[in-house]
Amino acid sequence: MPYYFDYTNSSLFLKSTLFRDLPVRHGFGTRRGGTAGWAAAGADWAALQQVHSARVVRVSRPAAGTVLDERGTPLRDDALPAGDALVTDAAGLTLVVQTADCLPVLLVDPVRRVTAAIHSGWRGTAADICGAVVRRMVGDWGCDPADIRAAIGPGIQACCYAVGDDLADRFAAQFTGSVIRRVNDRAHLNLRACVAAALRQAGVPPQHTDTAVLCTCCWGALFFSYRRQGDDAGRLYHWIRFDG
Repeated sequence: MPYYFDYTNSSLFLKSTLFRDLPVRHGFGTRRGGTAGWAAAGADWAALQQVHSARVVRVSRPAAGTVLDERGTPLRDDALPAGDALVTDAAGLTLVVQTADCLPVLLVDPVRRVTAAIHSGWRGTAADICGAVVRRMVGDWGCDPADIRAAIGPGIQACCYAVGDDLADRFAAQFTGSVIRRVNDRAHLNLRACVAAALRQAGVPPQHTDTAVLCTCCWGALFFSYRRQGDDAGRLYHWIRFDG
């Protein structure tokens, strides 16, 4: 299904039509706007200290203005939990992940009213972070993977993602399909295809998966990119919430 651009609180976001008929607000960030866009989308939000892992953090919102991690500890800006995926059944709680080439993935189960936000770099993808989130949704809330809708946001595409042969061999062995291609005798990784394959393996139907094809490394006017900019790269903020 197609994506479209939309302004939210003066910030430009890429959005998926897959969520258009649901009581869900979401956005994949661009460099035209920052935290103001998603912060204004909901007063209560949760983020992570991202560590390129497959760790899933469940968060809750027992009352307006109170956000707790799975240990019951209040979230604070200066003490965010370590992990790379957030999941909740709390309405009105905005889940936020950030990227600068890695793939952001937003999940919604409209039946159980569960949402998730995932940061899926090559390490997290290899460790099956998307599968871990789906399994957490099934285990904690009884979600049916066939009900889940998934939107894969903009990230580095195979055109720009040259990798070493060892990493290429690892992904070619782990994922089915053409996830590696050769360009000028160098291996290029299609991380987007790997994430889509992981979602299918977890039981999310292909017709419930939306995939952005914009490359963060190519589209410098719209996106930050660590591959292109190095340590000077900013961060793109991606978010999702169920309305109350």
